[in-house]
Amino acid sequence: MSPDHISIISSILSLLNKMGGWSVGLVASITLIVMIGPWLLSLHLAFSERQRFEAVVRMYENNVDLLKTTQNLAQDLKEIIITNIQGMTKIMHEMETNQYCPMMRLEKRAPGPVAHHPMSGPVSEDGR
Repeated sequence: MSPDHISIISSILSLLNKMGGWSVGLVASITLIVMIGPWLLSLHLAFSERQRFEAVVRMYENNVDLLKTTQNLAQDLKEIIITNIQGMTKIMHEMETNQYCPMMRLEKRAPGPVAHHPMSGPVSEDGR
């Protein structure tokens, strides 16, 4: 033992000597608290820190899962948007070159054969 340890033990013994009227159990309890207390406290703090660290690790793992799910949703949304744009482009093309409406074909705003207007009878090439 080092001289520091010897002086601490002698101080504790002199303190115990001055507490002559106290019970042996109380003195033993105080001694245990002083000697073992810091170790128990450090074990408790280490255990708490370990739990906190594990919680942080779980949080990051959950964030990775959330990111993967979000990326999958974004990819699906991208495909839906592309499909909608293609559909709207096709609709715009059909509107611009409308071959389904007889009035459009009569006015020759769209290429295609001249149609017969159902209300007026045969129509000439110039749309009259």
